Amino acid sequence: MFAYCENDPIAQSDPTGEFNLWGFVLGLAEVAVGIAIAPLDGGATFYTGCVTTVAAATEEVMVIDASVSYCGNKEGACVVIDFGNNTYDTYMHYGTYAGTDLSPTFTYSVGFVGNYNQIGDYGGHFIEGDVSVGPLGLSSCGDPDNPNGAYASCITVSTSISPISASVGYDTYVPTGGSRMNESATAVAKKIMNGFGTRPTPAKTKGYGRVSLIA
Repeated sequence: MFAYCENDPIAQSDPTGEFNLWGFVLGLAEVAVGIAIAPLDGGATFYTGCVTTVAAATEEVMVIDASVSYCGNKEGACVVIDFGNNTYDTYMHYGTYAGTDLSPTFTYSVGFVGNYNQIGDYGGHFIEGDVSVGPLGLSSCGDPDNPNGAYASCITVSTSISPISASVGYDTYVPTGGSRMNESATAVAKKIMNGFGTRPTPAKTKGYGRVSLIA
């Protein structure tokens, strides 16, 4: 049944590099919950579930970022998850931005990361562009001095009340840690699948430059 992962989906042995079971199950659960609470969180959980499901099914890298922008300044934190290697790493970021809406704004973003190969790859200096219609928007970021460096494309959900807004920002992402996926994540998947047991999941650690959200 689980030939694609040598009959061991919980240990995440996936030699074909095509599917991450626990992440896929988690993503579907987030989608279901997100639909129910969309009026409360603006769709943030739903979008996170969609990205998680796709990233896990294709063993790609995703990023979740939360930031606060005010008077041309921006600060935040993010986590980068690599489903192909079962690793994650975290970053703090700070920078400046210019845009049509400079009011204090909280922004949540989730999306996909490219050119991410190892922990720390999402650290460094990035330029980001963001366009929003009300609270929903799209953003992308990357290092203009390193075309082979990490980059990200995200969906953003913010507290902005502007009908239409756009911004450009410059951020520095500083790695704060990273490791293989911990046991609790595997335990969740295992409980969903068979109702009991926990087992640590091996994974690599990776780092990602940055995904920023600006409203």
